[in-house]
Amino acid sequence: MPMDFLARIRHSDFPLVVTDANDINSAAVLVAAQLIAAEIPSLNDDPHQSGAQSPATILSITKLGRLALANVDMGRELGE
Repeated sequence: MPMDFLARIRHSDFPLVVTDANDINSAAVLVAAQLIAAEIPSLNDDPHQSGAQSPATILSITKLGRLALANVDMGRELGE
């Protein structure tokens, strides 16, 4: 789930390279939602890796992403 991925990387040092396909998919969703800045390669961006996904590089969590994390934290504190 993209928000779980966002919570997992919140204290990471950036840039952060991710290679797991699920994490790359979550990163793509978060980029579309403008919650992170990242370089997400297209599938098969590297012609030497047939069928393999190239790594994604997470550059930062945006202000909107930090706000979304704060809202998630607030919901947890309130028991939601």
